[in-house]
Amino acid sequence: MKARPALLACLLITAAHADHGNLADFNELTGRWFGVAKTKVLNESLDVRWAPDDSALFYQLETADGKRPMKLDPASGKADAASDKDPMPEAKPEERRGNRRRDRPGPRGSWKSPDSRWEVSLRDGELILLDSKENAERALAKADAAGKFTGEPMWAPDSSRFAIWKEKDVEDRVVHYIESSPKDQLQPKHFTNAYPKPGDEIDTRAPWIFFTGKDEPIAPDPKLIENPFECRELAWRSDSKRLTFEFVERGFGKHNVIEIDSATRQQRVLVREESNTFVFVYGNSFRRDLNDGDEILWMSERDGWKHLYLLDGRDGSTKRQLTKGEWIIREVVNVDEENREVLLKISGCYKDQDPYYIHYARVSIDSGKLIPLTKSNGTHDRFERSPGGKYYTCRWSRVNKSPVTELRRWADGELVATLAEADDSKLRATNWPLAEPFVSKDRDGKFDIHGVVCLPPDFDPAKKYPVIENIYAGPQDSFVPKAWNPWMRPKHEIAVHGFIVVQIDGKGTANRSAEFHHFCYKNLKDAGFPDRIVWLKEAAK
Repeated sequence: MKARPALLACLLITAAHADHGNLADFNELTGRWFGVAKTKVLNESLDVRWAPDDSALFYQLETADGKRPMKLDPASGKADAASDKDPMPEAKPEERRGNRRRDRPGPRGSWKSPDSRWEVSLRDGELILLDSKENAERALAKADAAGKFTGEPMWAPDSSRFAIWKEKDVEDRVVHYIESSPKDQLQPKHFTNAYPKPGDEIDTRAPWIFFTGKDEPIAPDPKLIENPFECRELAWRSDSKRLTFEFVERGFGKHNVIEIDSATRQQRVLVREESNTFVFVYGNSFRRDLNDGDEILWMSERDGWKHLYLLDGRDGSTKRQLTKGEWIIREVVNVDEENREVLLKISGCYKDQDPYYIHYARVSIDSGKLIPLTKSNGTHDRFERSPGGKYYTCRWSRVNKSPVTELRRWADGELVATLAEADDSKLRATNWPLAEPFVSKDRDGKFDIHGVVCLPPDFDPAKKYPVIENIYAGPQDSFVPKAWNPWMRPKHEIAVHGFIVVQIDGKGTANRSAEFHHFCYKNLKDAGFPDRIVWLKEAAK
């Protein structure tokens, strides 16, 4: 990499200074270089629209003379200028994506059973069941020291019983703060914030089952949900007997699916996901019950890599590991239950590419056959399938490679046509320094450590520059950018003022193998610093 000699010089200096001037000069310089970095790049993204029957694809190419409407025949891959007789189809209305928490219906006060005979209500701490046929009601339970019943009950399909959460609220620890220099007064201000600390008691909940008949309610087995962080995802099977929910242990050592058979009153762990370190529940988990729970799609790192499994819904055993290898699933995009296939975002699948690059693939639920849907050397986004499902478009790029938009075939993932390669010639003519990727080994010489370097726009290899690392080492994600973006905030905002800015994903961050990620377990203080030091030294050679 061209920057390596300069980086070595930066590492050897003990002090360096950048000419910042006053705030007005600082903002003016930042704004000027921002304008350069935002020099127009043609065809960075395409507005793609399909004929309803997949017979034609319409898009517009940006040229120096303006926009050129195009029409492509996906069967042949041939594109021609669209005529006035071939107007662009209307864009589909955007799907509303509400805030799940905000849009979730709140308690209405009462809830009817599917057959409308029964109605559950919460009144003054009591759980009340009304029988509209007999015009009679009775109290099923009341709040006590162990908690209160709350939220919307989930009725069994046959209206014979329902499940409802019993929640224990505890008083949060209050942490005190001093705002030393408030804007509206001279004296400091005192304020507080609820902030539970490790070891503090936290709010917990668990499901109870109540019957419309005379059966006694079923409380959850405390041995199956010891030390809970969260219980979630209540679901009845169609037989109205079996209820499932997910249990997440505090500390994330367990993420299990619990089944309560309300007919036999037996409870068990149906799916067991446990770890000596942690289960990355809020980053790695996925569950989809198929065929009324006869099968379960389940994400797991049990073989050391995040993969998808098909489980037997009767006993939780593995029927088939659907994906395998030294790569990971980043996201389950869609489950097509009718065609028995799953659309996936994956990374690390091509050994000659950056292991963080996003690719797409689909896998058969019945056979585990994986069909890669993207192959180009970059990270992919804007995946859109045609209305008939025969084709799809996708865009790929790298931090130093402007986007390319492709049309591919769903059946085998093969390229049909390249719709557009972004034209960044005007930007490159300005000599604006795009971010550059760099890779070195970790402290032990085992794992590849990936990062990027952002140079100042007037970079001179003969000069010395201070180096700043834009660092975030949280274990919940990886953070080094992979996609095209000529102006990376805050890295370029700093670099234009005479700095070399780097960003690195060291050991303990996510989206690699379990071994790489779980290095952070009880070791957050490490933050991958030894890996970062090695990376910087190697980049400076």
